[in-house]
Amino acid sequence: MLRYMEDQEVIRDSHHGFIMGKSYLTNQVAFYSGMTSSVNKGIATDVICLNFCKALDMVSHNIILSKLER
Repeated sequence: MLRYMEDQEVIRDSHHGFIMGKSYLTNQVAFYSGMTSSVNKGIATDVICLNFCKALDMVSHNIILSKLER
């Protein structure tokens, strides 16, 4: 399934979650590299950080499943 998703470009090279050889750390390095490159070129850059880590723990799974079914 992973190979199919990679072949169909559902998962891009920039995706780091659940990909062998990529992790939170490689994601942070790629992000930092992109930001410093933009700043060095004088490009105005805004960053918004969102943390959804506990979001699904706060909602009843039955509610989520019923919404997905609809």
